[in-house]
Amino acid sequence: IEAVPSVATAPNERWSTDLCRVWAGRDGWATLALVIDCHTRELLGWHLSRSGKASTAASALEHALINRFGTLGRVTREFLLRSDNG
Repeated sequence: IEAVPSVATAPNERWSTDLCRVWAGRDGWATLALVIDCHTRELLGWHLSRSGKASTAASALEHALINRFGTLGRVTREFLLRSDNG
């Protein structure tokens, strides 16, 4: 795979997702899913869960869509959703 710089030139052009594990004290490990706008570096959505299931990432994306567009319906302009597939 060729490493090519990835630059977003405007807000809502490309979003990025990531998951990480965080220590939650006596509750043990939790999974944190984040969605950010690659241009503004604004945190758009997040979800913290005790499971690392796909629904954790989906919930973070739903939160981001509602936060940015006010709905889960169709957005006015297509954008790219980027993940490291980790």
